[in-house]
Amino acid sequence: MEEKQGGDVSVPVEAFEGRNLIFVDEGHKGSGGETWRKYRDALGTTGFTFEYSATFGQALSAANDPLMTAEYAKAIVFDYSYKYFYSDGFGKDFRILNLKDETDAEKTDTLLLVIGLKNDNGIPICTLIADERVLKPQSFADCALLQQAVTQLLCRYLDRFYQKCREQWDEHTMVYRPLNTRDPNLGFGPQGVSKQKAAYVVRIPRSEEQLAKAVQALLREQQRLYEQENAGLPRIHFDRHLYQPLLVDMPEKVQIVPPGLRESEARFVRDLREYWNAEKDKSLAGKEVFLLRNLSRGYGIGFFEERGFYPDFILWVVDRNSRAQRIVFIEPHGMLHANAYIHDEKARLWERLPGLAKKIGKRSRRNDISLDAFIVSATPYDELYRRYDDGTWDRAKFAKKHILFQERGIDYDYMEILLGRLTSACT
Repeated sequence: MEEKQGGDVSVPVEAFEGRNLIFVDEGHKGSGGETWRKYRDALGTTGFTFEYSATFGQALSAANDPLMTAEYAKAIVFDYSYKYFYSDGFGKDFRILNLKDETDAEKTDTLLLVIGLKNDNGIPICTLIADERVLKPQSFADCALLQQAVTQLLCRYLDRFYQKCREQWDEHTMVYRPLNTRDPNLGFGPQGVSKQKAAYVVRIPRSEEQLAKAVQALLREQQRLYEQENAGLPRIHFDRHLYQPLLVDMPEKVQIVPPGLRESEARFVRDLREYWNAEKDKSLAGKEVFLLRNLSRGYGIGFFEERGFYPDFILWVVDRNSRAQRIVFIEPHGMLHANAYIHDEKARLWERLPGLAKKIGKRSRRNDISLDAFIVSATPYDELYRRYDDGTWDRAKFAKKHILFQERGIDYDYMEILLGRLTSACT
């Protein structure tokens, strides 16, 4: 065995015993040389050689060797010439750009790739902000940075283009349909679970022995699992949620699939439960309220602005008499790093939902369903308002723009604002 320069290793042909099965990719590359053929023939004397190339025809024509042509012609298993290879989607597209002669050394050191991004479909133009070293490379290493920047720019543009097309397709095809147990939000079954019904997967490390025992005890007493909120496994029981229980995230102890509720989400569910229990025979009399955790990509209902927005909850407010429904998408999260309102597509989702509801209703022949959306800020008003937008918004303006603060008091109760506005609209 001989070690070659560059770390490659060559092995003598004699080291291989007979009855070899040899697969050769890009076989045309050896058709013009005798050394490669000598090794191939020696290895395959008492065995079998299978060669593949999409361009054998061109290679044999270039070699102009009748004996070689006859040898290959009688041994073709499958004729897959390049034009068929290409038409089936396996070829490569390329374009050769020749630079003109240039006497300016500074210019000839730089290969400038110019990419035009059309905006005929309303796709936002992507802006690249980069160091001058990236935009004007002075070395091969700098050229790699330029290539990386251009690749990121193209990926971002294509991502937005796809999302825009997906959104347009959704708006033209969405219909209302009854919710059933086959819906991914209700019938989720994480990989590795063979049961036919929806299931959480809770992975508990061996170090949490007491927690594991508590969970096993709960599985044996399922009534307690579904209706109580104790015994070691944090969970919420709310009879208006469409399945029980709702597990609460414990990132420091266990891994839950699908993920458990984060702090702001759990607080929202508890606040809604408290408000429903207090007001179901008062301000909410004659209404039905239902809640469903909206899972993320692949399961839940998403809106395809930005990189795909999947609000955390879907809330239904149904009038018992007219059966009119208001479907509300609710997203509780912190807002310290939120964009200005004009650029915050999540916060502005509510603006486009009424128009979308009309289109879906027309296709579904339903005029008794409306759509809405709210952001529930886990960041208190006093911490946010100076940082948000122009720093002048009061609570009333936030509420007008469908941004509510997770605060409940005498002067401000986000549940009262949310349910009051929804019930007055659902008649």
